[in-house]
Amino acid sequence: MSLPKSVKTALSSLDPQTVKTYRREPRSSQKSLVFGFILWLLFGFHYLYLRRAGTQFFFWITLGGFGVWWILDLLRLPGLIRNHNHNAARVLLAQHLQFTQIP
Repeated sequence: MSLPKSVKTALSSLDPQTVKTYRREPRSSQKSLVFGFILWLLFGFHYLYLRRAGTQFFFWITLGGFGVWWILDLLRLPGLIRNHNHNAARVLLAQHLQFTQIP
């Protein structure tokens, strides 16, 4: 996974040991594009996978925008997952920095 520029910049200003520790931490909140497409194709659960329950509800009650929204999500899904993963990387870095700076 590529890291967002803001995370790369923050990591470049840290000592190598801290960077190594950050990169070793599990990234359980990272989402897979392949699994996202499987959920999109089979069940239309892709928004729940990205932890967007409200959007998922509206997707369901409109039947995927009567099919239009469902087809558009085919094109949008890579960007949605990339944005989710970038935000998760930022949150992980913020949490890591908060815990490493506590005396």
